[in-house]
Amino acid sequence: MIRNPELLRNAWLELTAHRLIATPLVILLLIALLASSDAEDWKRTAAPIAIAGFVLASVLWGGRRAYDTIVEEVRAHTWDIQRMSAVSPWSMTWGKILGGNLYTWYVGTCCLATFMFTYDASAGGGYANWPAPSLCLLLVLSALFAHGAGLLSGLNAVRSGRLVKPARNLPITVLGLLLLFWLGQVLLHQADSPVLWYGIPWPAHDFVLGSVGVFAAWSWFGAYRLMSQALAVRLLPWGSLAFVLFLTFYLCGFVDSATWSYPSRFAALGALIGSAATYVEAWKERRDWIAVRRFLRSWRAGSIDEALLDTPSWLVVAAFTLLMSALTGLLPDNQPPSSLPGMSQELFTTLALSPTVFALLMLRDIGLLYFFSLGRRPERAASTTLVYLLLLYIVLPGLLNLIGLGFLAFPAAFPLQPGATWLAPMIAAGHLAAVGWLLKIRLQELGRHGTPAPS
Repeated sequence: MIRNPELLRNAWLELTAHRLIATPLVILLLIALLASSDAEDWKRTAAPIAIAGFVLASVLWGGRRAYDTIVEEVRAHTWDIQRMSAVSPWSMTWGKILGGNLYTWYVGTCCLATFMFTYDASAGGGYANWPAPSLCLLLVLSALFAHGAGLLSGLNAVRSGRLVKPARNLPITVLGLLLLFWLGQVLLHQADSPVLWYGIPWPAHDFVLGSVGVFAAWSWFGAYRLMSQALAVRLLPWGSLAFVLFLTFYLCGFVDSATWSYPSRFAALGALIGSAATYVEAWKERRDWIAVRRFLRSWRAGSIDEALLDTPSWLVVAAFTLLMSALTGLLPDNQPPSSLPGMSQELFTTLALSPTVFALLMLRDIGLLYFFSLGRRPERAASTTLVYLLLLYIVLPGLLNLIGLGFLAFPAAFPLQPGATWLAPMIAAGHLAAVGWLLKIRLQELGRHGTPAPS
C-alpha cells in the first residue's frame, strides 16, 4: 500500500503537522462548547454531536473530496500526465479515494473516538438500539460508499466533458442531506425489527451493515471500471450488467406477491432496472463516429474477443432488458390475479407484454440519440433527442388520439381492440425499424464521405 505513488502524494499534501496537531484540539473544544449547555449530562449531548461531525467530515466532505480528486486534476491540466504514468487503474482508483480523503478520515477518527468515549451515557438516544461498534462500522461503510460514489461521479463528469462548478452542486447537496437524514432515521429507529428478505427474517443490524458494505464495494468497483476507461485500458462490457443483475436480485427479495413466482418478479424487475440502466449508460457512453466505426469493424472482422472489447456496455444491458421484458409476458404463471375478477386473460396478456413494448421503444430512443450524435452538431444530440422524445411520447399521441389512433404513436399507453394483443409490440417494432433505417443511412453516408450530413 505504501508504494502507491498517488497515495503518497496525497499524504504529503493532506497530513501536515499543523493539521495533525490542531484538528483534535479544535474538535474537542467545539464539542465541549456545544455540550456545555447540558452540564449535568454532557456525554449525552456530546455523543450525537460526534456522530454529526463524522457524517459532515467523512461522509459529505469526503464524498466531495473524492469527486474533486479527479476534477481538479483535469482543471489544472495535470490529468494527462497521470494518465501516461505506469500506475494501474486499481492503484489509481484507491490511491485517489483514500489519498484524497486522508484528512477527512483523520477528522472522522477523532469524532468516532469521542463517540465511543461518550456512548455509555447516551442510551436514550435515537441510536440506542445499535451497539457502539456496529454503529461505528455503519458510519465507516457509509463513508466508503460516499467516497466511491464521489470518484465515480467525478469520472463521469470528466468523461462527459462537463465539469460542474461547486455552486451548481448546491441543490444536489441539499437533496443528499435530506436523503441522508431520512435514511438515518429509518436505520436508527427501526433497526430493532427483523428485515424480511426472500421470506426469511434477517437481523436488522446485520442486514443493514451487509447491504451498505456491498453497495460500497459496488461504488468502488464502478469507479475502477471508469478509471480503466480513462486510462485507456480495454475491458469486457460486463460490469454494468453485473450490477443490474445484482440490483434486480437484491430488490426482488423485498417483493411480496402471492400471484407471481420469483422468476416472474425477477423478470419484471430486471426489465425495469435494465431499462433505466440502459438509458443512463447510453447517454454516458461515447457516441462519436470513431467509437461506432471501431465497433462495426470489430464485429465485421469476426473476432469475438476484439468485438466484445469494443462493444458499449449499454448494448449488453439492453439485450438483458429485452430478454427480461419478453419473459415477463411469456412466463406461464402470469395469469390474471383472483383479486381482479373483472380482468380478462387477453387484457392481462396485453399488460404483461407492455415491458416488451417499452423495451423496443427504448431501443428506438437510443437509436435516435445515435442518429443525432453522428450528425454535424453532436454537442446538441442529447437536447435534440429529448425534444423529439417529447413529441413522440406526448404531442403526437395526444393529437392522434383525437381520431382514435393514439396507439400508433405510443402503443403502450392506449387500449387496443379485442384480439389485437400482439399489435402493440408490432407497432413498437415498426418504430424501431424506422429509426434503424435512418441510422443505417447515416452510417452509410459517414462510411462514404467521413463527414455527416446536416441533421
